[in-house]
Amino acid sequence: MNKKQHLYSLSGLKVIAIWLIFWLHSWLTNPPCDLGARCCEFFFVVSGFLVYYTQKDTSSCTWGDSLRYVKSKLVSIWPMHLLGFILSLCSMPLSNIFSQSTLIRGVINLLLLQSWFNIETVFFSFNGPSWYLSSLLFCYLLTPVLLRMIRNRRKVIIYFPVVFFVRYFIEETQFYYPNTYTDFNIHVSPVLRMFEFFLGMMICSVWRTLTEHLKDKSVKLPVNITFILGSVVEVFLLYITATLFVTKQNSWGRAIFVLYFCFFVLLFAFDSGIVSRFFATKPMRWFAAIQLEFFIFHIPVINLVNVYVAPHGFTSYELAGITFTIVLVISWLYHVFLKKPAEKLTARVLHELYHWITS
Repeated sequence: MNKKQHLYSLSGLKVIAIWLIFWLHSWLTNPPCDLGARCCEFFFVVSGFLVYYTQKDTSSCTWGDSLRYVKSKLVSIWPMHLLGFILSLCSMPLSNIFSQSTLIRGVINLLLLQSWFNIETVFFSFNGPSWYLSSLLFCYLLTPVLLRMIRNRRKVIIYFPVVFFVRYFIEETQFYYPNTYTDFNIHVSPVLRMFEFFLGMMICSVWRTLTEHLKDKSVKLPVNITFILGSVVEVFLLYITATLFVTKQNSWGRAIFVLYFCFFVLLFAFDSGIVSRFFATKPMRWFAAIQLEFFIFHIPVINLVNVYVAPHGFTSYELAGITFTIVLVISWLYHVFLKKPAEKLTARVLHELYHWITS
């Protein structure tokens, strides 16, 4: 497989996960499982995978490299975070907006530091999903270092079980001895999410080794046989995943689901079955292009609809449909008309701020 080839299977899976997140937060009846936890575990694993997949230079790991990498990501995500923040203010009573606590939480939120505070009213403040950006930025900060650690792919054999054990141990300690030895919020902690992100990077290293090995084999399966086998694997994975979400809800910890998603992503990344072909269709590719905008804007719009539309007697399905459409339109408009100008302005502001600090 060409390294530059787009992995439609993974971008399509991210779209499905975002739809599930919308389902969870909307007025529709939720399934008997924690969709929010499962989707976020998947997000960090697949994000780590895709970062490794797209990065080539692993030769340096200075703090300067890390800060430059974070800056490049911040330029992309902060403008939409700001718009989500403003939309969130529009659904709040004026008495709540003009208060000292709102000001403090607002500054923390705008600086994307909210996931570092183990206080629900802080990390879920304003636009709740923005905690994801806060934790993801920490993963991006460490990306050059993590890439350097696994530049030698053989080290994955050592690092993978160690990182998973640490992730598992922290969660178990937090569960059985809360606020005694560790004080992490399992859902939003940037440290725990970084472990999941790193596991995703290492799984991509394994995947790349496997694809190179298969490419070098003299005997190759016919394309139609590969497609049939890939289709069986992909459909089975979706079925078993849905089953595990429900049946293991109360028996598996989050770390076990993270481990499962590592192998789930590894197998889907071969991009060879009927599900992957569906994800490569134009409608799915179109939605994949605006998936982050949809994720960031969906809660502010849900809150606005809940305040200004829901009181007028709509059914839960109607409210969900109205909200989905509004989020879709706002996400598309932002992506087409505002994204590039906003990124240029943000890059300029960060550049001037850097020179002001260092002068």
